[in-house]
Amino acid sequence: MTFSREYPSYDFLNSKDAVSKIASFESLVEKASDEGVISDLPKDESETYDYAKQRIRIQTIATRLYLLGYLNRKLKLKEGKENRRRLRLIKEAVGKFQQECDLKQDFWVGEQTWNALDELVSFESEMNEKFWFDGEEIKDSRKFALHRALQLRLWALGLHDDEPNKRFKLLEFSDLNEFIQIQDIFLFKKTFEVGLNKSTVLRIFNQDYITQQIARRVGENKDSFYLNAKTNESRKLGKKFIINTLKVELWLLGFDVSIDGIDDYEYEEGGKLFLALKKFYIRFKNKSTTEAHELAMKMQPFLFSEIDAINHEDSVINEEELCEDVVSEMNTHEKINTMWETIKDKGTRLWDGIKRIWRAIRRVGKKILDFFVNNIYKAFLNFATKSFHYLKNGIKAIVQSISNYVKGRLEFENCTYVFRKDLDTQIFISENIREKEANKIVYAIQYQTKAFQVGCKIISFVIQAIRKFTMGIFGWARFLYVLVKKYKDIKAVMKDFHFLATNPL
Repeated sequence: MTFSREYPSYDFLNSKDAVSKIASFESLVEKASDEGVISDLPKDESETYDYAKQRIRIQTIATRLYLLGYLNRKLKLKEGKENRRRLRLIKEAVGKFQQECDLKQDFWVGEQTWNALDELVSFESEMNEKFWFDGEEIKDSRKFALHRALQLRLWALGLHDDEPNKRFKLLEFSDLNEFIQIQDIFLFKKTFEVGLNKSTVLRIFNQDYITQQIARRVGENKDSFYLNAKTNESRKLGKKFIINTLKVELWLLGFDVSIDGIDDYEYEEGGKLFLALKKFYIRFKNKSTTEAHELAMKMQPFLFSEIDAINHEDSVINEEELCEDVVSEMNTHEKINTMWETIKDKGTRLWDGIKRIWRAIRRVGKKILDFFVNNIYKAFLNFATKSFHYLKNGIKAIVQSISNYVKGRLEFENCTYVFRKDLDTQIFISENIREKEANKIVYAIQYQTKAFQVGCKIISFVIQAIRKFTMGIFGWARFLYVLVKKYKDIKAVMKDFHFLATNPL
């Protein structure tokens, strides 16, 4: 799919009738969703597996389910009949995942299922502790899913021999043996008793903390690591842990490396890891090609110090500043079209690394933006998706409000709220009404007013931006650019939308 310069025509801009303008704009938004240009979380089973609308999200779901062992192999989704069989396999795996997460087993991926997958697989998502844990213990009804994720993370860090698979069995304490050794080798703070419990899970899932502990193990000559390792086996384990932690960090920064848990710290010139390290020294440390080549031949402690400094550069992510950086880079039709062609099949990689790039830019400077082009693409789509979510809800709120006005009334058991044609109102209240019912009616009317007001604000932001936008971007590219450019304005009414979303009528 490419973005046409001619389509859509934005007919709503020429409409003088406000209601017609909103109706035309709604059709544009729905078309964007139908064409798969951008998508909100699916609202039912059919939409979850609608490849035209949800191709990026479906690929992500499939990849995450494979990593957790719910699928036997990676499924590469493409147009064609073969997709039907693959989608059926994904649907079955979603049901199994929901069962092991103690979620409603409806076999489609709504907000709860999506969030659970994200927390278990993403390296940057925070874990909802109340969902997964009961005090210090892993909730019994969710331990299978969480154990799978724990094994996946141990494997990625080189601390377990196998990825989780379809024949998965619950972990045993012995599966933590290498992690326990790592805590001694790298002198982790012993603030808790290691076990299959909350504290252990949160530490293993804390990628920033792990990288920081390695960065602190600089030897006396500063060219080697100080490891509390008394045997060759423990030294090998320490090196294996270092190399696989590095792979994760480079992967998050957008380098072409493989997270595989492999014990390959003896480099091969020209290999993925070697080339990634070489590029890192050139881009982040301003080294010449010759210097970078020499540095990449040996693992350097200051490499982790630099990555740790990036990870802790301004711990609060300022979304608005990042959004401005993204808008300044994604300013042509060609760039946005290339963005779509580049990331539409990225799957899991699409949702990780955005925090890292923003911190890296703040530390190293915007001179590295050209290198992080894939992460800029990811951030662009991320902001566009967020704005699109609020935009769709804004339209929904307006349509609902207008339908109530057109219908002429809101009816309750002991009260009727009538909207007259002159926009005046009449309220008919039964003598039997109770205070609780009256409060509910007052809230409903407030909701109606707030929904209409917030929806109008959001749509106004986007319509006016498209009307005034004069740069050489056309069609869907223009629409997506405006969504990102107006993210700051739309975010300003996010609290109102949160209120509406968590307190539905």
